[in-house]
Amino acid sequence: MEKWFLLINPFAGGGKTEKKKQEVFDLLRKHHIAFESAESYSRAEAANLIHEKLSEGFRRIMALGGDGTLNSLVNGIFSQQEIPTTEITVALIPVGTGNDWIKMHHIPKSVSKAIEIIARGKTSLHDVGMLRKKNSEQDIRYFINVAGCGFQGFVAERIEGVANWIKIGPSGFYFGIIEALSKYKTTQVKVRLNEEQLQGRFFNVSIGICKSAGGGMKLTPDAISDDGLFDITVAGDLTKTEVITNVVRLFNGSFVRHRKISQYRTKKIEITSVPLAPIETDGEVVGYGNFEADILEKAIRVIVG
Repeated sequence: MEKWFLLINPFAGGGKTEKKKQEVFDLLRKHHIAFESAESYSRAEAANLIHEKLSEGFRRIMALGGDGTLNSLVNGIFSQQEIPTTEITVALIPVGTGNDWIKMHHIPKSVSKAIEIIARGKTSLHDVGMLRKKNSEQDIRYFINVAGCGFQGFVAERIEGVANWIKIGPSGFYFGIIEALSKYKTTQVKVRLNEEQLQGRFFNVSIGICKSAGGGMKLTPDAISDDGLFDITVAGDLTKTEVITNVVRLFNGSFVRHRKISQYRTKKIEITSVPLAPIETDGEVVGYGNFEADILEKAIRVIVG
């Protein structure tokens, strides 16, 4: 059986990884899954580890962590050119705070059940988003779940990356959302997609490969992870009252029918904002200002339930 490399984020889920690590090792051995593991304490270190293991011949890489850990893993894979990304298989053992990506792929939160799914070995090709600052070929980030500009970026900024490599638990995660809502102001935004231009004060723009982010909020509820298209949800100039009174609809996906919400599908999107709005990918703040995103269709193979 081909050996896996296991990337461990010791801070995921408010530090749950340390408690779960030995259980994970035992379960992997129980299912006869050969593996080698290493802990990473930063996104840069994670990328370096991925590059090193790919050069050693690993083509199966799993993460013990959450959505942010998976994002770091994906960026490590796509920031190298030696190995075609479709030759690499990725899996996630969830111990994160939000755990949104697994919801799309029928992977349970239970560590033991997630490892059973990895042992089963069912895979699917998955789209990946490539986001870069306008007029820059160097400043590139990749994402596999949902990216956002506006309120999404502001929330991620407030809680320092929503449980990526920071030790923060669920209570801090949801407090960050509430605290951000009390201080957030909408931004003047221009969006270009499908040769159409939208302009105005927007609360948020979501760019979805998968359906949910932020601990279960279905920001792009109709997204399909292998159709070669972004699902775009543009929220207009929502008031705080309108946001609060639609919280339940935000979690079941029906909020997209609100009169100030519009949806699109596209392979490419360009966004400019004044003042410069924060941008996040899979819960990680990656910058401010003007950017464009392209879809990479069926660019990587993932383990699914």
